[in-house]
Amino acid sequence: MTLVKRTVGTLCVVLMTLAALIIGPSAAGAGDPGLGTHPGSGSLVHADLPVNQTQMRTASLAALSSIRAQMYDDAAVVFDGKPLKQVVSDAGLTRSQYVNGVTWDTDLERSALQRAYEQNLLWGHVRPDGGSYANASVGVRWPGEIITTQADISTAISDVKNGTWAGERDALINANGAFNNDTGHLYNLINPKYTAYAFARVGGVSVGWMSGTRTGTSAGTQLNGTYRFSAAVSDSVLTKVNGRLTVPSSMDPGQTAVASVTGTARAQSWASSIPVTVAATITSSNPRVVSVSSNGTLTAVSGGTAAITARTATGKTFTANVSVTGPVASSVVSLSNSWSTLAADVEFAFGAIGDEVIVGDWNGDGVDTVGIRRGTTFSLYDSFGGTPTYQFNYGRLGDEVVIGDWNGDGADTLGVRRGNTFYLNDVLRGGTAEHQFDYGRVADEVLIGNWDGVGADTISVRRETTFYINNRLIGGYAEREFRYGRLGDEAIVGDFNGDRMDTVTLRRSNVLHINNQHAGGNAERSVAYGIAGEPILIGDWNGDGIDTPGLFRVK
Repeated sequence: MTLVKRTVGTLCVVLMTLAALIIGPSAAGAGDPGLGTHPGSGSLVHADLPVNQTQMRTASLAALSSIRAQMYDDAAVVFDGKPLKQVVSDAGLTRSQYVNGVTWDTDLERSALQRAYEQNLLWGHVRPDGGSYANASVGVRWPGEIITTQADISTAISDVKNGTWAGERDALINANGAFNNDTGHLYNLINPKYTAYAFARVGGVSVGWMSGTRTGTSAGTQLNGTYRFSAAVSDSVLTKVNGRLTVPSSMDPGQTAVASVTGTARAQSWASSIPVTVAATITSSNPRVVSVSSNGTLTAVSGGTAAITARTATGKTFTANVSVTGPVASSVVSLSNSWSTLAADVEFAFGAIGDEVIVGDWNGDGVDTVGIRRGTTFSLYDSFGGTPTYQFNYGRLGDEVVIGDWNGDGADTLGVRRGNTFYLNDVLRGGTAEHQFDYGRVADEVLIGNWDGVGADTISVRRETTFYINNRLIGGYAEREFRYGRLGDEAIVGDFNGDRMDTVTLRRSNVLHINNQHAGGNAERSVAYGIAGEPILIGDWNGDGIDTPGLFRVK
């Protein structure tokens, strides 16, 4: 009697039901600006926008030196209760050092770029997620944000005296050089304590930052081109984006499309709007009709209608329906009883596209049958098709299911891996596990088998191309190890020659490399079976003691 069947198959090649994080289509050439800023907490909103920071650096530094020279030479200008000239002198600076001593700071520039983008989403000195603007800083604990304007930066700086902030000079004089809401921009631009500055313009908004010391280099980012900017937003800001989920209203079987949530942002009624995309988790209500791949691509599978839902990190949802023309596809299990012929000896309709199909000898009669896992619900069958013999809930969403005969009674039961902890049951039910222990690493691939042909099944792992075999249901060190195959090979376990001992065979594309030894080297034989990527099942389908292959496929 073959004691264990541990192969799991999920129909998911072009029929994957995994949710995908959709950022939306990127403009040609739009790359990561590499700002190193934290996007904030909330729903991510992206925009592909052009910048020319090389020009910005030249223009803004020239404008900054110019306004400092103007204010220094203006005898009426006071700063913190004293003539500006005296404050500069008290700081140990000459006119030239004061006017020309400001330097560019690359860290401040990165912060300014982030905030310039965010000002397109929400105007003011608060981030779109509701947090402080200082949370966007890079390298500086608490820098200052000087300017937010729609104007060109050189114009904005020079117009602090007469123009965009008309009257700040007079307000500074009237306030005896004190900082307040009417003087703040000019005060920060001419303050001799501030020597490090940077400015940025993104999406028609200019922003400046300053600090008393430079933390980054003076070379600048030198960004010039179109880049993808990202920021987290609150639901109130997201509502103003007026996003909509874009999907085809109809598709033909086999056709693919990318789902994206798009909208426009406009921080002020008089400001220019920018196109944005919203990051969301995309799911399909019916993966048998439309599936969602790991890169966010929708694939039309078979006839019918599916509701596509996009859910943001804050829980806001967008929905749209997709209709697929054509016949309804069905999922089938096809099983072979012979390695020689690999014929479909048993074939029956089973489950649904997207189901996780598991294999085991649930009643201990020596014949393996199949089961279905949907979420945390397990439906197990003692025959090929029909109604389930056992049905119960077990584990948590996200658990990795493992199947084996943990107590050596001849019947397979379930277990789960959570992290690197294993919870194993000796009875087909939910509830508390009979066995619990830690083994291996979280990234290890789990393999279940009766490696010595004696007693119960145990847990082993593959780490890259090294197999660590353990003959006890405990953690600790493996009893033996060997290297076999290549990275990317799919490892499948079974008793392929009827000697009651399980070994590891490799699947490479659609070729199975059969191995009956716990060792590396060349396989004993190789056979082509099925289509590359189809979920494969391994079991003893006729009770002859030899495990043979099967497939979970679409017809």
